[in-house]
Amino acid sequence: MINAIISGIFKLIINLFNTITSPIIGAVTVLFPALGSFFIHINTFLSYALAYVSLALDLLFIPRGSIVLLFDYFITCYSIYLLVISIRFVINIYNKFKI
Repeated sequence: MINAIISGIFKLIINLFNTITSPIIGAVTVLFPALGSFFIHINTFLSYALAYVSLALDLLFIPRGSIVLLFDYFITCYSIYLLVISIRFVINIYNKFKI
């Protein structure tokens, strides 16, 4: 019984999300018909930006290993934080619908 209620609630949330986001997705597809070229431009921009960033790192004698460790540290911290928030959210939802 509880399983059916929870699955029904999730189906309702997914349908509401699809209903809310469908006009936004439609507007994006109308405004950006060539979305592939948009992503190509983003890729080109990132390539140029990363070339200059690597040049700046070389000029400032900053080792790439330290930058990788810094990024890994932040990715790990934010992943753990997101995991804790998600678990708290699921526990909170479970406690609200607990019979």
